[in-house]
Order: sequence, then C-alpha cells, then structure tokens
Amino acid sequence: MTSSQRPVRLIATGLVSFVTFLTFAPLAQAATPAPKPSTPAKVTTFGIQPASATSRDSRPALVYGVTQGASLKDHVALVNYSRKPLRLSVYAADATTSTDGTFSLKSGTAKPTETGSWITLDSKRRVTVPARTDKGPGQLIIPLSVKVPMKATPGDQVAGIVASLIVDGKAKSGAKIKLDQRVATRVYLRVSGKFTPELTLDTVKASFGETASPIGKGKVTITYTVRNTGNVRLNFKEEASVSNALSSTQAKPRLITAILSPGNSVNLKTTIDDVRSSAFSKATVKITPVDVKGDANPKSSPVSKSVWFWAAPWTTAVILAALAALVALGAFLAIRARGAKSSSGSDEIDEPVPSVDA
Repeated sequence: MTSSQRPVRLIATGLVSFVTFLTFAPLAQAATPAPKPSTPAKVTTFGIQPASATSRDSRPALVYGVTQGASLKDHVALVNYSRKPLRLSVYAADATTSTDGTFSLKSGTAKPTETGSWITLDSKRRVTVPARTDKGPGQLIIPLSVKVPMKATPGDQVAGIVASLIVDGKAKSGAKIKLDQRVATRVYLRVSGKFTPELTLDTVKASFGETASPIGKGKVTITYTVRNTGNVRLNFKEEASVSNALSSTQAKPRLITAILSPGNSVNLKTTIDDVRSSAFSKATVKITPVDVKGDANPKSSPVSKSVWFWAAPWTTAVILAALAALVALGAFLAIRARGAKSSSGSDEIDEPVPSVDA
C-alpha cells in the first residue's frame, strides 16, 4: 500500500524664560494642557534662589536637618534681569518626582497639604521686583520660616518655593489665554529619627531588536520601574545584563541621579548592544542605592530582578516552525503507515481446511 507526502510551514537654579518652568527640572503642569500660543511670548528672565538677609547666596537649594517641632528662619531672593519692574507671585508648594525622574511642584492653585504647608513666607503673595540697573539685576529679599510638626515622619521631606509670572497670550484660534512662567528653589528637610534607605524594582520587561540572521546579534531594550520605599532621598547605580545559552552581555554601569524622594517612583529604559540571538534569554537588572551628596545614610542592600524573554529573530521562528511541522508530519505519516499495515493484515480470509474422512 502506498501514500503521498506533502510539506507543512520588540538646570540650573536661577534664570527662567518662557520655555523654562523650573530650576533643575520642569514644574508640574495643569491637568488640562493650555492652548499653544500662535506666536512666541516675549522673553522675560527672572529667578529665585536662597539668600541671606541682604543678598542672594551660592546655595543650590535650601537644605536643613531638623527635629520634630523645630522652627527655623531663612531667606530667598527674587531676581529680575529685565529693565522693567516685575509683578510676581511667590508661594510654597508641595513637591513630587514625575515618572520620568524630574522634580515637580504642584500648581499654584493647589493648597499645600504636605511639606509645603510647613513653610510660611513673610510677604504678600503678589510682590514687585525692581528692574535691572547698570549695577546689576534687581532683587527682592523675602524672609521665610519653617515650622516642623511634632508628628513629622522621620526622613527626607521635599517642597519648593515658586516665583510665577502670568503673561497674556493668544491661542491659534485667536482666543486670549494666560501663560504661567514659573521658576523655583527646592527645599529639603531631613527630620531626625530612624533612616531607612530602600529601593524596590517593579515591572521589568525586555525585548529583542530585529536581525535577519538566525545566529546574528541584536539590541536588547530593558524597561523597569524603581520605587523609593524607604524614607530618605536616594540616587542609585544601575547594572543590567542579558544571558542565554550562547553568550552573556553586560551594559556599562551607570549612576542615576534622579534624587528619588520617598514614596516616588521613576520609569527607566536601558539598552544592551551586540546580544547574540537565542530562543530564550534572561535579562537582569540590579539597583544599588547611592546616597545623595552630603547625606549620610545607613548601609543598604542592592536589589535585582530578572525576566525571561524571546531573543531570536523572525528567521529563527520560521525555522523552528518548519522543523516542528516536519516532525508533526513525520509522526502523522508513521501512524498512518502503521494503520495501513494493520488494516492490510486483517483483510486476509482464512480458507477452511477440508476434512478427510478416514
């Protein structure tokens, strides 16, 4: 009996212009994006920074070590680099870290309920900053006080003091709009108590870049989320690697200076080049907490997390699919052949043997 066969087949503190919203990083924006102006607004430069009682100083931020119930006093300077007096709003705001790692402050319409509420400015909300003269930029010194609650949580607390300029603008539709230009100085308070530096890794994912060769090399992209689950601000060192049956490749370690505040998280992406393709590979991310310059924290342990992923080009998938099809076809034909042989044997009829009488 015969049968036929057929085949089958991934900053700087100080100056601000219309496009600059925050010293070191952008400020938080309103929930509803403002209409884009039809023409660029006139550039006005101004700033805010730490100061003494008489003039601005060189501190990059307001940084304090405090105890529960403590009070302190300090100053900030509003600086005007234009030739006209500026009418600015100045206020304290709660801070956060956005998911891309930038320092953000809440809108001026939001009443502070966290660390921003500890700060009181000895001025009206709207103030006038003198114009620049031949001797230098105009400035206005504003005293401030900080009152730490008796039940303040130990660890790092963050806020900011914002200077805001509202200017008129016009949308492309012709409608009149208000544009809020903001700049700020950061406020860091370390409340005494037990300090716990701790980071966690969430949502690690990896993908392999395309390459036509089934034995070629490609780029692996790893994305992950780092969350500060401790009570002190931290930077961290990132170490990433990819391993499989054919090779092990490591990315160059890098220091992430996001200054991640307690309770905040940041989403990150890293790439590793020249990874040899393999059907199954393992991506590993290791994060080691690093103290922000000037801080002294207890020793903390690194954390790591791994994820398995497909790291082979489409050609490998085609080859594997073809091999699987051939195996399946071979098994099918073998079963069919055995069945045919069995049927052929059962079709034979035994002839009766004639009896011979004695």
